[in-house]
Amino acid sequence: MFMQGKVEDARNELLLAQKLDPLNSNVHTRLGYAYLCLKEYDMARKWFRKAHEMARLDLYFQFMIAWSYLLENRYDEAESALNKLDADKDGYRLKQGTEGYLHAKQGREDQAREKIRLIRDLGAQGTLKFPNLNQTLVYAGLDQLDKMFHHLEKAFEEKPISLMFIKADPFWHPYRQDPRYIDLIDRVFKV
Repeated sequence: MFMQGKVEDARNELLLAQKLDPLNSNVHTRLGYAYLCLKEYDMARKWFRKAHEMARLDLYFQFMIAWSYLLENRYDEAESALNKLDADKDGYRLKQGTEGYLHAKQGREDQAREKIRLIRDLGAQGTLKFPNLNQTLVYAGLDQLDKMFHHLEKAFEEKPISLMFIKADPFWHPYRQDPRYIDLIDRVFKV
């Protein structure tokens, strides 16, 4: 349901699943994501913490906690969570872009642009799996939408799992009425 953007339906099903299987950390994790998508950030963090207590998934936990704070414009807390994330163990391969987005939102434009250069270099070396998605995040933080959409389109070619949920993810909410977003989503998810 996340892929279809039906977040409330997904949350309701997950709440039922949690009642039926209260010790399943995957259900707790998905509930956290559902609440994140619904912009209920305190509830999202609650469920992410419960999942983390059950199955110590430090990488996922820190990454999702960081994004819950970023989406709430609580940049100091987001930075603290990101600092606990080991870049060498970044299974999502989005720490560079997330840090660049954070720098841009904090008004540290030079550091954000340096992240773009680093992302390009790492991508050229083949050591960063999703260079276009990482650049998309930084350009979003810099409010350079033409470049953001350019790299977003290329990011779909990289096939990161996170873009499967673009219709639900609250990060994309400000862009959902933009004709470039609508066109891209229609092309990518055409039935």
